Amino acid sequence: MYGLSRRLAVVIAAVVVLGGASYAFLAALSGLPSGTHAGAAQVSVSGYTVSNLGYTYNSSNPDDIDQVSFQLDADAGVVHLQLVGSGAWYACSKDAVASAGVAPATVWNCDTTAGTQATVTAQDEIDIVAHT
Repeated sequence: MYGLSRRLAVVIAAVVVLGGASYAFLAALSGLPSGTHAGAAQVSVSGYTVSNLGYTYNSSNPDDIDQVSFQLDADAGVVHLQLVGSGAWYACSKDAVASAGVAPATVWNCDTTAGTQATVTAQDEIDIVAHT
């Protein structure tokens, strides 16, 4: 019985040491480098301002959303869009021609036909995740 207690004590000590080391490592992280943006939420996020939101509907079935476009107030490296809670995420690409006229803002187009086709009837939110 004494051997079992010693083994349990060793396991508990290992968990405490690993937990403490993990906490110290995570506490040392200072977040994003200065001058970068990041944001993800269903409410306003201080990282970016989204404007000029537009939808392109399918000409043969107007319930299908083929593309969503919008403008961010600053440049981003990666942008994704979600239109249905717990639904598909769509990759967005920067429209270089449109962005040239609104710099430093950027215009983004998201193809909502890739994978799961986005539809008007299914859309219950709009989430945009962007980071540099």
